[in-house]
Amino acid sequence: MNPKTNNSFQPIGKISLVFLGWMLFAALGFSQQVQGVVHYVETMVFKVDSSRLSDPRYQQMMTMFQNPPSFKKHLRVCDTASLYVQDPQDLEVTSPDDPSARWKMMMRQENEVYRNFNSGELVEYADFMGKKFLIAGEEARTWKISMEQKEIAGYPCMKATAVDSNGTHEVWFTMSIPVSSGPRSIGGLPGLVLEANMANARFNIKAEKVDLRPLSSDEPLMKPDKGKSVTREEYRSIVREKMKEMQQNGGGGPWMRGGGH
Repeated sequence: MNPKTNNSFQPIGKISLVFLGWMLFAALGFSQQVQGVVHYVETMVFKVDSSRLSDPRYQQMMTMFQNPPSFKKHLRVCDTASLYVQDPQDLEVTSPDDPSARWKMMMRQENEVYRNFNSGELVEYADFMGKKFLIAGEEARTWKISMEQKEIAGYPCMKATAVDSNGTHEVWFTMSIPVSSGPRSIGGLPGLVLEANMANARFNIKAEKVDLRPLSSDEPLMKPDKGKSVTREEYRSIVREKMKEMQQNGGGGPWMRGGGH
């Protein structure tokens, strides 16, 4: 597989024998079919705004984020496409009277990300404040691969970083699953991204389980097709304007910055 992408990557440092082994494994893997479901957990990040520390409502939010809400997501993947969706079970609220459950429901975002490896097409569906959008295209990032290694969900992973106007993005990917995809719109690496800490993001994302198996009939890889078509920058502009309006009216929050990954 040789997916088309706007991203690029540059290895840095000395190439270890482990890295060469992974490269060989991945090269062999790219000729084989990959299919299955990767289970991720998105944990919300609270970015402190020092200018609002005296606001009682802001102090209340800080207290609530001592135990930040988390959300379960699925990445359905095959050798030609991937689809990042909400875990259906995570939509169920077992204790509607539980304040933490209500907080989680309020913070939950509805989004799907479809990626076609052959054409390089990426389409993200987002429901922002009741309005549906189809966001086209991914961001161009130059990834630098380091020799740092760790294990995630039972898979050996390597670290990659990219720097842009938002700051430093850090991801961990495995060449043992040779698909250029990952959570949300993160991709462009020679293997599946299993962990992501993106600059100016609202979530830290990490895989907790990888289930490689044939996809069932109720796990389709369908491209989202409902919503207003916009570019990623147009969508970010819409989000920024709305957040500015809400903050001027006393609403909004630090977790609402940006417009996706």
